[in-house]
Amino acid sequence: MKTIVESYIVSDKPLSQILDGQEYTPLLAALSQLCQFLDGKPGTNGAFLAARKIHLPDADPNLVILFLCRWADAIGIQSQSIPERLQEAWALVVQAEKLRQPETPLEINAQLLTTQSHLAGMEGNRIRQESLLQIALKTLPGNSPRFKDLYLEMAALMARSGRLSSMGNILPEIVTTASHQHQFNALRYLDAIETGRWELANQLSEPDRASIPAMAPLHTAIRHATILANILGHLNLPIDLSDLPDWALSLRCLLEGRTEQALKWARVSERNHPVSLTGIGWTAYSLMRAELATGQTAAASRILRLRHEQGNLHYLDTFFEARIAILENRMPDALKLLRKLQQPALDYQAFGRLAAELKLSVELSREQLIQIAPHIPSLQETPIPLPSVSPSPRKLAPPISEDPKLAHLIGNSSVMQSIRVQIHQLAPLDVPVLITGETGTGKELVARAIHDLSPRHKDPFIAVNCGAIAESLLESELFGHEKGAFSGASQAHRGLFEEAADGSILLDEIGDIPPRLQVALLRVLETGEIRPVGSAKTRTIRARILAATNANLTQLSETGKFRKDLLYRLQRMEIDIPPLRERSDDILPLAYHFLNEGRPSNQSATLAPALRDHLTTLRWEGNIRELRNRLERMRLLTSDRPHYELTDFLGISEPSAPAMAVRTQITDVPPKPPVAWSKGRSHLRRLEQLRRIFDEQGWLTRQEIIQMMGVSSNTATEDLRRLGEAGFIQRVQPSRSPRSVYFIRTGTAQRP
Repeated sequence: MKTIVESYIVSDKPLSQILDGQEYTPLLAALSQLCQFLDGKPGTNGAFLAARKIHLPDADPNLVILFLCRWADAIGIQSQSIPERLQEAWALVVQAEKLRQPETPLEINAQLLTTQSHLAGMEGNRIRQESLLQIALKTLPGNSPRFKDLYLEMAALMARSGRLSSMGNILPEIVTTASHQHQFNALRYLDAIETGRWELANQLSEPDRASIPAMAPLHTAIRHATILANILGHLNLPIDLSDLPDWALSLRCLLEGRTEQALKWARVSERNHPVSLTGIGWTAYSLMRAELATGQTAAASRILRLRHEQGNLHYLDTFFEARIAILENRMPDALKLLRKLQQPALDYQAFGRLAAELKLSVELSREQLIQIAPHIPSLQETPIPLPSVSPSPRKLAPPISEDPKLAHLIGNSSVMQSIRVQIHQLAPLDVPVLITGETGTGKELVARAIHDLSPRHKDPFIAVNCGAIAESLLESELFGHEKGAFSGASQAHRGLFEEAADGSILLDEIGDIPPRLQVALLRVLETGEIRPVGSAKTRTIRARILAATNANLTQLSETGKFRKDLLYRLQRMEIDIPPLRERSDDILPLAYHFLNEGRPSNQSATLAPALRDHLTTLRWEGNIRELRNRLERMRLLTSDRPHYELTDFLGISEPSAPAMAVRTQITDVPPKPPVAWSKGRSHLRRLEQLRRIFDEQGWLTRQEIIQMMGVSSNTATEDLRRLGEAGFIQRVQPSRSPRSVYFIRTGTAQRP
């Protein structure tokens, strides 16, 4: 194992190549599968099952860090379809951080920073993504074999945002191999289109994506760049205009002056592939362009604000702020913003991009264009540096409860009133409290309210998800460890019980704690003492313990999966939060609360009677979290207007409607012709096609199957059941949330 780490440090070979030909241990086998998954090889989703079976503390800590980083990167890719998994990826990074030692090689430290950068980018925090890559570059010396790949990764981020010129002149100097040359040309091509340098893009031509396997994430960006440049009339490369992405159809509608149609297509694109808040590049602004083209300044402003709150800033945001100012008749502000934009446009050679954006600003009149045009290409006035944008604080609706510390517990039902009373009764008592309820009901909010109303409110409140941390690391996370307790424990570590000090600690998903740790937790509850891993001495803790679970602990205790004595200890003080469907009186207050977040007090949202009735009749299996997410989507895709009809909710929020069905409803563009297999609608034909898709993709969610095959939810469920019974696929649920479920190809199947 040390040989593998040494080879990684002294060579520039991909880790997957270093692992080839090695005698595999379970750890190395799982690491190899994760590398193959990241390389895009089909049928490698079994890597996740293999990774979960590894006992980490027994291995070399440097190799474990590489393993955890590859695992986190792989989960990060899955989070694009299953957002709930991103938290699991961050938990792996936290565990990798704890294995770092003063003597940890710089290349290993750089890889850990790079993985953190990947995850930050998937969250849409582009500021943090770029900052972490910069730190990683400073970590590695220029003669490190890993420096070139890391530098090209930073260059890729810059190219996708049209800022490749900020990398200076060093980039061409590191291009020493044919592979690096292909990557460099691909980045120059992408950057040329992002900045509107069309002549350079035509000279470079579209790169062969097969020649840049190491930069597979850029394949989609390059394809989109080619389509966009063709639609704008600046590139002469063949593309299939009958099969354009939804965002491209929105762009064409803008160029043709069909603004309402452009907005519909932009909403379809955003619903199927959300990028407005987290994305970068041309396509990330599709919905904002369409909103402004139809005069929806409030919606465009909200998109910008949400982007900035996530840490997603770009110099072109100033241009869209200027468009908003023009529509709001604030021409002096608009001209000032355009002057601020001059220096970044000059730095990144992006005046062609600004000219293209002006062409797409179809809401501007001829008189307005004449007023602003001189302020874009000229540099007659001293440019003002682009300001940093600070997030705007969200304004909460007036609290229903008189106690401001319970303002975040929204609801008028008798159940919520009872929960508030229980919180007031239990908060002053220095005893453990168990909070139960389904996923998304607000268990952590209740725990925080107990802490805020307790005498400990000035001390820390720490929440830890026991189900998101590998069993082999959970004990050290909670109880701490002594120096030398296991391989990689180079120094003593204080656990979360001690970190909480005189405050409160919430053990979320306590039903997932393994039996061995349940014994230790029972001792904590009974004596207030912990024993760090590797220590023979106990320590007294002072923190108050709160616990939460969505599992039925009584049933788990009956099957021997949860200790009855621990259950009895926890159940002495219990708050149960019923699901939202059992307290329908709270649905509308919650809905108005979510719809009014961030609005001026004089622009309160209103709901049509039909929509109010519909919201109160839904089952809300995901509870408050689902309600919030779907209303947020409705706001985002309906220009954030203050009044909403039932059609707004059904057309935007229903997750079961296939994208092709929406496509045929809002345009006369014919759908793609069906492939030959779809002419036979028997279940055998469907299953055969579904097997082929699993062979190609490796893993799929139920929603992806519905959209790919154009079948109903019930049909997809039945087909998945048949393939599962045949052993062709396996169902995986990484968390308690039903939305986290996906299906992987097992590779040991019989045909149903």
